[in-house]
Amino acid sequence: MANTSHPSIVCPMCGKRFPVAVHDFISAEENPDLRASLLDGSLFTAVCPYCADVVDLFYPCMYRDEKHRYFVYLTDEEEGRHIFDSLPPSVVRHRVVSDANQMREKIVLFDAGLDDRAVEVMKLIRLESLRTRNPGIPIQALYYDPQDGFAVYGEDEKLGTIRFDPKLYEAVEEQIIGRLEDMFPEQVI
Repeated sequence: MANTSHPSIVCPMCGKRFPVAVHDFISAEENPDLRASLLDGSLFTAVCPYCADVVDLFYPCMYRDEKHRYFVYLTDEEEGRHIFDSLPPSVVRHRVVSDANQMREKIVLFDAGLDDRAVEVMKLIRLESLRTRNPGIPIQALYYDPQDGFAVYGEDEKLGTIRFDPKLYEAVEEQIIGRLEDMFPEQVI
């Protein structure tokens, strides 16, 4: 069951007001169409009916996948970051993210059975290496892509891709994530 509202926004290009669909709760099982829109990037955009400008949207959104047992919550508000504090970590995986690309990435990783914590460590390793070898290129972020490995983004565009190294993933998962879990068994990591 999706919770949907239709507030109006002002188009930044033409200045005209138009309604948009805002979904604050999405169930993977009950809303496969919204899941598909989230994964293809269209859920957090709207097209102005007057000038056809594509407007990026941002709003808090909870995504639940009962089959894979996880929640991902998109928010930029500090109080929203504590939404899972009372939920025991062993019940379901739960993550709080601050942009739509991070939300998509978590969903893709969880659905693929990958440990997002290990992938985040891999991204830090790859990002540091890329920035060291390419100091003149303003690399902003890496996002996991099942076809390409990691998509590399600059300020406003995709710069390229780098491969996902399964051996590095296994090493990070075993040597770093495994040790953290052993050291802090009651902590959410």
